[in-house]
Amino acid sequence: MNERFIITAFVLADNLMTKLEHSTHKLARVSEAEILTVALVAAKSFKGNLEHALSAMKLAHFIPDAIGISRFNRRIHQLVYWLEYLLESFMGLCCHGSIYVLDSFPVNVCKRVRARRCRKVRGVEYCGYCAAKKEKFFLTIRCT
Repeated sequence: MNERFIITAFVLADNLMTKLEHSTHKLARVSEAEILTVALVAAKSFKGNLEHALSAMKLAHFIPDAIGISRFNRRIHQLVYWLEYLLESFMGLCCHGSIYVLDSFPVNVCKRVRARRCRKVRGVEYCGYCAAKKEKFFLTIRCT
């Protein structure tokens, strides 16, 4: 099992499901992105054996011990269309060579002193405060 592959697969599954406005049931202890990640790991490292992949990911503490194989199978059957879509998306990324994962973070456009003269974006909703630097800044753009 490759740790980098597991993390990339989970981030891809979670981001796709979030962007397409799919949410996990509020009582579920294991998210649906984690279920799909186990299926991807099973396909890559365990020759498609879901039970072995689930137990290996539980031992490596990638997934909580709160789900059994029976519940896992029922949930993976409910997510079969998501799994197909995720496999297509993941294989599309892998075929192009390198995969780059960017985290989103705020970028300061200008300090609060120059806010009136800035012409890029305007509005109070772009005001921000950096607690680490103890300074206010204005016009934050979210880079993704």
